[in-house]
Parts: sequence; C-alpha cells; structure tokens
Amino acid sequence: MRFLIDNAAFAQAARHIAQIAGREDDSPVLVEAGPKGVTLLGGGWKQVSRVHCRAQVLDEGHVVVNALWLAGIASSMPNGEVTIRAEDARLRLESDGAKALMALMDRSADDVRSRLPDMSAAEAGMVDAPDGVLEELAALAAPFCSRDLNSPVLQATHVTGGDGPMRVEATDKFRMLRASHDVEGMPLVDALVDATWLKAASVGATRVGASDRLFLLADENRVDACVVMDGQYPLLDRVMVSREQARVTVAFDRVTLMDIIRRLKATDYSKRSFTTIRLAVEPDRMHVSLEGEELDNERVMPARLDGAASFRLAFNAQFLLDALASFDGAEVTLLATDPHKPVGFTDGQGSTSVSVVPLRV
Repeated sequence: MRFLIDNAAFAQAARHIAQIAGREDDSPVLVEAGPKGVTLLGGGWKQVSRVHCRAQVLDEGHVVVNALWLAGIASSMPNGEVTIRAEDARLRLESDGAKALMALMDRSADDVRSRLPDMSAAEAGMVDAPDGVLEELAALAAPFCSRDLNSPVLQATHVTGGDGPMRVEATDKFRMLRASHDVEGMPLVDALVDATWLKAASVGATRVGASDRLFLLADENRVDACVVMDGQYPLLDRVMVSREQARVTVAFDRVTLMDIIRRLKATDYSKRSFTTIRLAVEPDRMHVSLEGEELDNERVMPARLDGAASFRLAFNAQFLLDALASFDGAEVTLLATDPHKPVGFTDGQGSTSVSVVPLRV
C-alpha cells in the first residue's frame, strides 16, 4: 500500500476516528487505499466511524494500525503532501524533512469489520439537515445530561423525531431541557444516544439517520454511528413548566442577568461545591444577590413581574447560567408555579424550553 495525501486532511481524519471511535488504548483503525482514495474505518461494538479522504493512490492495499497512535503521529507531521506506505510490518509517513514510522497491528481487515455494527441499512435512509442544526441541538443538550455513572439513561440525550421535527431532551434530575428543529424527512426515531458521542459527532454533520439499533450522523466525507442505549427515559412533561401552567412570570434581559451572575460568582471564594444565587423580584425590578457568612453582594436590574406582588427564588448559579445560555433571544421569561417546584424558562419562540429545580434556602 502506498499513497500521496495532504497531511492536514489525513491528520484530521485520523483524529476524528480516534475521538469518535478510538477511545481505547488498543482501538484499531483500518486504513484502506483503493481506486476512489483512502478510507479510515474504526470503532467497536458501541460506536463506528468511517472517513474518506482524497488521495493519489500509487499501490492499493490496506493495513490495520492503532487509532490513537495514528492520530498522534499524523498530527506531528508538517502540513503539505505526505507519502504513506506500508513496509516491513510498519506504516511509514514521510514528507520533506520529516518521517515517522509506527508498527502495524496483527489484525486483518475482516477482523476489524466484524467488530463493528452494520451501518448499511440506516445509512441508506439518511436525510439532509439544515446547516448547523445537528451541532446546535447536541450542544444544547450536553450540559443538562447527568454525569452520574450510576444513571446511564440520564447520561444519554433522548432523541425523537419522524418526518418533520427532530427533538432532543436532556436531564440530570435537577434541570431539564427540550429543544427541537425542523428536519425534513426526519426518520422515525426514539433513541437514547450517548451525549458525549453526540456532541463530538455532530460537529460539522449535515445528515442524520437512524434504525432501531443505531443513530447516525454524517457529512460529505464521513459517517459516524452509535449503538443506542436500552432503557426508558423519564417523562419530562411531568416536570417541565409551560407558560399556561405558570402562576407567576418574570420577564428580564437574558444577557444582563448572565453578566451579573458571572460577576457575583467570581466573588464567591467559599469552599462550597456550588454558588447560590438569590433572586428577589418586585413589580419592576429584580435583586440578584450572592449571600454568605462573610460576604453579601447584590445587583439590581429591570424586570417585569406578573402574578404576584413579590417573588423570591434561589438557584445553583451554574445551573441558572446553563439554562439562560440555551437561548438566543434578548428577553427570557421565568415561569413559576410554586417556589419549591421546577421553574421554567422560555424566550417565547417555542423551539427551546428549560426547567430548573430551585434551591431550598
């Protein structure tokens, strides 16, 4: 096997394989040079990634190498054209003034392929998504997924859809997000997808597909697939707060409140695991404060209160920042039914809604 290729493109492909499907130290990647260029294929029983690169193939063939090693060595080579060939049980990368060699893995191409889930059926049904939509939805969901290893279902992003909107849901029991976007021809799907994989694989993705076992994302040069998780996702309708349910609403400028929270949070030198932010709302203003045994720090900002003469709440500061960062609009409305129940947030556009459990203080 021998081919000439732009090293920037090859290194990017190798890094993608390593990030998406080659997280284990011994994860193999199949490098295959054929009439249409070079293809990298790697993964395991949970995830698979295939990336195609343009190349001038001088001798067709294939080798199997360590995915992490390939990503590291390719990234260390200078940009420009590089010659890659297999010789004496090694893979050699060489360009003007630089060369690197790495050992081949003692595995066959069939062995690599046999470890991977079959993407062909789901791949045939993939549809185009508007630019940036898949990445946006995955990024919105990621902060709300649980980090608790004992709650694998809550570590996932819940993806649903079918011939129209694609919707994602995420929760760690203390905060909940639901977001959607129209994707024409969206395949019927109700899947629990690994949130870390989804966020990484969605970058630059322009196509989406699904089967009863796999969830796929792709662009013009690569296809990534993840085996969906087993389990029943919580019914967020039970805890998400809508405008119709709200007894009290507070409208405010989103960017102003985020700036205040960040400034107050920066003055919290306590050793507590999180910062508590208190909101005290009057008809035309909102007092935002950080209170502690040794520090009181308060800011006042405009707000519009409806449904009560005054209202008080407290939140984990980072949870509140994540909730507000989920929106793009200038104005966000807080929706409350009870000071001790989840509090909703909306920007009035309807595509994204968030609820956060307030603190009892």
